[in-house]
Amino acid sequence: MTRPIDQQNVGAMDPRKLLYFAAIIEHGSLAKAAKTLGISQPALTKSMNRLESELGIRLLERSPTGITPTTSGELIYAHAKLIRTEMDLAGNRLRGETDGSRAVTIGTLPSLAGSIVPLAVAK
Repeated sequence: MTRPIDQQNVGAMDPRKLLYFAAIIEHGSLAKAAKTLGISQPALTKSMNRLESELGIRLLERSPTGITPTTSGELIYAHAKLIRTEMDLAGNRLRGETDGSRAVTIGTLPSLAGSIVPLAVAK
């Protein structure tokens, strides 16, 4: 049975835990993700248990064959990837790393990103 998400804690999600969460999904294993992240597997497990506890929902399905996201985990994973991409972009910009091209950043609501923004850019 799925419990409602603890709305009070949703806004207080730790970005580091979200980045860890994305790594776990991408590697399919706590041990592999921990090695890539440079932290211990028990610390990573504890971090994910806390994230699930803070949100009041289960994000990961653990099995002998690996780890997969729950439906809620898929949703959080999509946002975690976006957060990681934005953090990487910010770091690159701060370091002055560019490929010589110019970039335009457009801020929009997610609901408009797939419909209105492409039309506006095309024009």
